[in-house]
Amino acid sequence: MSLWPSQKQWKSWTLPSKLTAIGVLVGLVAILLTILISVINLFLNPNVEAIVRRVADEYKRELNTRYPTAYTVFGIYQDGFIVPKGLMPENLEINWDTGKVQLAANNMLMVTFPDMVLNGKAFVVKNTTAVEKRVGARSGSVIKLGWFNPIVEVIGIQDDLAVVALGFPESGIKQ
Repeated sequence: MSLWPSQKQWKSWTLPSKLTAIGVLVGLVAILLTILISVINLFLNPNVEAIVRRVADEYKRELNTRYPTAYTVFGIYQDGFIVPKGLMPENLEINWDTGKVQLAANNMLMVTFPDMVLNGKAFVVKNTTAVEKRVGARSGSVIKLGWFNPIVEVIGIQDDLAVVALGFPESGIKQ
């Protein structure tokens, strides 16, 4: 028994039967290619969450010193996808859906700050800052909203992934 018809059987089939057989073959090839590409992508793409956590752990002491109020670490992968898998302090909540990151010309990142709740106080920020896509680069201008003073700092780069800290250097926050 064969899955494909013999030449004699093929010649005896009507045109709709032949087209159906060709359609089934094309569908099976497409399914197999999709599975193959998915498996290849699984092995070739980096584990973004693990990279972000590793870099966050490596910089934890420095970030605690530089941003005593609070900070979070996230990854920017493939032209703007935010991966919020880094460290998150207890006194900070971030609505990631309201933030936006995009690559600009000359290897720059444009970061629109997401809405946040820091020490129970909500902030709708809507400000954008630019930072070079290189380790150690910080946002060019500090956006100050009263005592609320977020800074964007690039702490790691690996291929298409930028690991970024969003920190708040002010201390003695009013509760």
